[in-house]
Amino acid sequence: MELDVLIMPNLAKMEFSVHPDYWKDELIRVKQFFISNEIYTTGPIIFTREVTGMAEMSFVTYMALNDEIEDIPELNIKYVPTLEIFPTISHRCFDYDDFEEVYEGIKNHALEHELTLSDKPFYHVMVDYFGGQAYEIHAEIDMDGVDME
Repeated sequence: MELDVLIMPNLAKMEFSVHPDYWKDELIRVKQFFISNEIYTTGPIIFTREVTGMAEMSFVTYMALNDEIEDIPELNIKYVPTLEIFPTISHRCFDYDDFEEVYEGIKNHALEHELTLSDKPFYHVMVDYFGGQAYEIHAEIDMDGVDME
């Protein structure tokens, strides 16, 4: 577990409510749209996820881009100049199936160090590598009422 920050410029923000198995298909569709319009992703994909139904999750997804873009309402894409989440507690993992275990580890780490986590969902930074994806999971620390002296 690390005390960390999550900062990324020039992002396309998209929201999907889909079965988790189809979320990456949506990402591929959006990436193909960007490439066909000479817009290129330049970094990891950042996302949050929340259960919204029996077989559905809501994903808020951020893709780092090579340049600013105009909002694209027909694809539910909004431009975000910068995503800044700090301070956070973060931890890495290599398997989507390990997320719940990592969440519990982060929560326990916060309790042990008398830190309060915000009510916001966990942020997941997904990086492709040969053979799969690596994830860095961030939980924002609630700084309300914290004395910084």
